[in-house]
Amino acid sequence: MCIHRLIYPVILLAIVLGSCGKKKSGCTDPTADNFDLFADKDDGSCRYSNFLEGPFLYTGNRSGNGGTIQVQDSFTVEPLGNGDYRLVGLAGCNNIKVSSQNATWRLFDSDCGMQSFNCNFSGSLIFMSFSTYDGTNFYNYSGQARKL
Repeated sequence: MCIHRLIYPVILLAIVLGSCGKKKSGCTDPTADNFDLFADKDDGSCRYSNFLEGPFLYTGNRSGNGGTIQVQDSFTVEPLGNGDYRLVGLAGCNNIKVSSQNATWRLFDSDCGMQSFNCNFSGSLIFMSFSTYDGTNFYNYSGQARKL
């Protein structure tokens, strides 16, 4: 009977101490809708319901014929449903359609010679790279966007 009184506390102590060293993955950004107070490691799962509301300012570089210049451009984002969005006003385009997958947008339609489009979300910033063709020249853009 004395052995049982010693074994149970030892097992309980082993369980508690064994679980102390494990890191919990989750959303570590306190501004996200799904912030996890107990997460030690960010797993990229943060969601921002109001993040896409309002205008954005893109700041970056455009390279192509004639070298590289800095550009700024404002644009808006319109949800189309099913994780798809339309960007209006970026690089002179009014109909850039993108598909959202795991906090990344990919181009699926454009009205202005957009050749490629990639972006990733990190907190309140969107890191973007895209290329356009105006009928004569290709231009590569690289920069970031933030809410205005």
